[in-house]
Order: sequence, then structure tokens, then C-alpha cells
Amino acid sequence: MFCDETHNPNMFCLGLYSHYRIYGMLYKQLKWDEKVKDEMWKKIVQIKIYNQTSILKLLKKNPEVIQRMIQFANSVEPGDATNREGIAASLYFKELLGDSFRRERGAVDAFNSALNYGYIVLRSCVARAVTAHGLHPALGIGHRNQYNAFNLVDDCMEVFRPVIDLWVVLSVKEEDYLTREMKQQLIARLSAKINIGGQKQTVLNAIDLFIQSFIKAMNNRDVDLLQYPADGIAI
Repeated sequence: MFCDETHNPNMFCLGLYSHYRIYGMLYKQLKWDEKVKDEMWKKIVQIKIYNQTSILKLLKKNPEVIQRMIQFANSVEPGDATNREGIAASLYFKELLGDSFRRERGAVDAFNSALNYGYIVLRSCVARAVTAHGLHPALGIGHRNQYNAFNLVDDCMEVFRPVIDLWVVLSVKEEDYLTREMKQQLIARLSAKINIGGQKQTVLNAIDLFIQSFIKAMNNRDVDLLQYPADGIAI
């Protein structure tokens, strides 16, 4: 991963020969059908919303908002046709960071800057795992932007985003600048333990386990085979 002149990550590179069965893995990935993709995207969105809810519970936020988040998660449709992810995210960030907060990638306020930094680091970690297991990162199931080389990475990182959100809430104040110490806290956060598949793993190990189970679930057309961080996402 490479950083710009302000030491913020802005590029990462991935090897073309990252897996010993690169063609075999890609061949199977290309055969994933639309129904399975839609079911998997539904499950990922539900997991993301439930994990966002766990953050709100940990921080003792408004119970009514938490209940609405649970309702959003329970009503996600295949392919998230009704955009429950976006609706839940808007409610979640307002409750998490205040009514005046607006999530914007290009914003330079302390919260958005920290979120952007954290998500970039998380994205690079997920990209490494995706390519290491022989998947093509551009072939997403929920994200399908023709200009995005990392659609599948953006799909898979969704369930881990609340890890970054919690780091921001615990480490950043509205008047802060993103310091070296804050960035170090983020790196430590990726070594924290979360629950996945009935066991506690570091975030980095959990990402790898998630990708392995994701491949198994997609190839076997059974989304229930997916192992994902839950309940303990906020540890």
C-alpha cells in the first residue's frame, strides 16, 4: 500500500499470480448465477445493518433507532431492491455522530476524514484476501460499477465497516485532525478480536475466514455457509 504526501493511503497493488488455481477460481466465479448473487447481497446487507446496530447498542444509543435498524435489516429483499442499506446508513450515522453529520467521501471534517482513512485501509486488507483466494476483485455481486476495479472488495468489506465506525467514535473528536496516533489506533483496531463462526479472531483473520466461506457459499449456491462477524463486532 502506498501513501500520498500527507501520509494517507491512496494506492495499493495486487499481484496477477496470487493463487495457484487462478483460472479455475475465475471460471467458477464467472458461473455464479444472478439468483445466488442477489441472495448473498441480501445477506451481506442484513449482516452489515445488524453489526451497525450492535455498535449503537454498545454505545447505548436511542432504543427506538436501534429497533428501526433491526426492522430495516429484517425487511431486506434479494439484491436489496428497496435500498434498505442506504436508508439504514443514513439513520445510523445521524444517531452515531449527530444530526448535523453528513457522510461524504470528499468531506474534510474530522469524522469524514477518519472514516475515509479507515475504510481505505480496510479496503486494502479485504482486497488482499480476495485476490489471495483467486477471485477477481472487479466482479461484484452488489456493487457493479463498470468504472470500479474493486466491486467485489466493496461487497465483502461491508460487514466489517462498523469496526472502523467504532474506532472513529472512540478516537476522534469533531475538532480533531487525523494524527499519527489516531492512525496507529486504527492499526491496533485491526488486531482486536471479534466473533466469527463461533470463535474469536482478529479482524484480519476474520476477513480471511469470511472470504473463504464466501467462496464456498457462492460455489455451492448456499448462502447459509457464510461465516461472518456478528454480536462481537464491537469488541
